[in-house]
Amino acid sequence: MTAGSAGTISQTSNASAEQLEAAERLAREGRIEAALEAYRELVRQHGAAPAALLAIAELEIERENWDEAGAAVDQALPLLSGAALAAARKMRGQIHFQLKQYDRAAQAWQQAAQDLPHDFELWQRLGQFYLNLGPPRSAEAIATLEHAVELEPERALLRLDLGLAYERAGRSSDARRQYLRATQLAPDQPQAWTSLGILEARLNENEAAERHLRLALRADPEHAAALFELGNLLRRRGDIDEARALLERYRALHQERAPRPLEDDGLDP
Repeated sequence: MTAGSAGTISQTSNASAEQLEAAERLAREGRIEAALEAYRELVRQHGAAPAALLAIAELEIERENWDEAGAAVDQALPLLSGAALAAARKMRGQIHFQLKQYDRAAQAWQQAAQDLPHDFELWQRLGQFYLNLGPPRSAEAIATLEHAVELEPERALLRLDLGLAYERAGRSSDARRQYLRATQLAPDQPQAWTSLGILEARLNENEAAERHLRLALRADPEHAAALFELGNLLRRRGDIDEARALLERYRALHQERAPRPLEDDGLDP
């Protein structure tokens, strides 16, 4: 290599670094369109730069342009290795999921998880994915969420996810332990008490179920699931007046939160 060619490469590298910095500044300022154009211009001038491509993907995700985001990640993937490759695969999984390409999402997340064993959010997302697929993937949901809990044992939401996975697999005792631990970690949050109460009601442990559902409503008097479950529990027991009041509150909340049709603005179409 001649001195002249080395100098040209150095100048090109400096120019791309300056363009990258300028594009990053535009993104920080919230000038998304200008930032995207700056990143794309950098790629056009200097070839497939992984940092620019992943920045494009992140901005397109922010705009919910999933196809464009996926195309940018796909360009970057062959140029990456190690943790950067795993992070890009994690991003690709999110994009596949949004495009309802669920098998491809799971594959991308599985590949990323192998290289990111300490990323509890990734393991939780993968576990929730398996959980939503139902009984055929119960074992995978449990194993993945158990790993997430091992990584972050003090997070109540992880305990709730794992408890639900156990419950759906018929492991009621294991589910109860997870729900109880979640109530200890987040005693002011209604969902943990509600999950525990629902499980107990299903097991005909009605006294405990009522106590825990009332604790859920003490934490949030408008927690719809607790209103519904406690109302039905009391109705079955014959406490009709209180049951009716709870279920009426539930129905009112349900109607209030339901999407409303667009109002006629009086203008011709």
